[in-house]
Amino acid sequence: MEGTELPSLEQAREEATEDARALMSDAILLGQDISSRRLEICNEAGDALLI
Repeated sequence: MEGTELPSLEQAREEATEDARALMSDAILLGQDISSRRLEICNEAGDALLI
């Protein structure tokens, strides 16, 4: 699992959206199926805040 600390949930959501777009773009170019992957935004304790 990877992570980046950000100061707000809104900033985390924006970064996750950008990351998801990049992952989808790369997958399309490489002919990969990433439909089973997901991004989660978690707090420091590991609790999912957004999926």
